[in-house]
Amino acid sequence: MAAWLSLFTISIFAVVLSVLGKEVCYPVVGCFNNDPPFNNADDELPSNPVEVGTKFHLYTREKMYVPTSLMYTQPVSITKSNFRSDRPTKVIIHGLNNNEKSQWMIDMRIELLKHVNIEHLKLYTCSYLFTLNLP
Repeated sequence: MAAWLSLFTISIFAVVLSVLGKEVCYPVVGCFNNDPPFNNADDELPSNPVEVGTKFHLYTREKMYVPTSLMYTQPVSITKSNFRSDRPTKVIIHGLNNNEKSQWMIDMRIELLKHVNIEHLKLYTCSYLFTLNLP
């Protein structure tokens, strides 16, 4: 029993060591790792945002139905937009089986902008193409 427990402990330690310390870096957005508290993604690190097709759209009460596209790689897209840093911010990110055109995302965006008791809310939607190979 003691030998089995020792082997089990060594195996767990090896798995933990293989996960910790992994890191990936991307231009503009920086580096990501699996160190605690970010060690909850089954040893996965974020994919390259360019390859995933990450998009950010800004909506405000003034532009509720037509988004302003913000490109994190092009700061001028932010400075020339209707972005205002003094407004509260909300972000909606779709899940694995959805996309930015999912009806629930559209409904939530519109309802937040219409009814949240904040006069000048800014709301972002974040979208990406899912690239993980599922079983």
